[in-house]
Amino acid sequence: MSSRSIQTITALEPKDSHVTKDLRKKLAKDKIKTFTPYMVGGSGYKYTITDIELLEQLHKKGWEIDTGIVSKTQDTALHIACIHENPAMIEFLLRMGANIKAENYRGQKPFDFVSPKILLLSIDIKNSADLKIN
Repeated sequence: MSSRSIQTITALEPKDSHVTKDLRKKLAKDKIKTFTPYMVGGSGYKYTITDIELLEQLHKKGWEIDTGIVSKTQDTALHIACIHENPAMIEFLLRMGANIKAENYRGQKPFDFVSPKILLLSIDIKNSADLKIN
């Protein structure tokens, strides 16, 4: 591959967001804590594949990934990921133990927010998660 092609590919890659930079800093520290995706005030951010890979690394390092309630309306991180239609984050949160039956204050479950297009992409995830519920 020519150096011109490499430069073009590099130019197309997005710069690290503030969240990505923060996750990289957390990963570099030895202190183990809890990380809450979509914390109150931060729910407008759509996690990228890079962010999710960094979250995986934090989890492997011993960090707890909090999948519980993150908003005043009792939405969970999974509700927010479904609202953002982010299949990679939905899958990640389910692997971290997110509850697909959690209801917000309106009685809505996370998958109530998923469009048919994303639902088709996520159907295997949802079905496998349903099988794990007692």
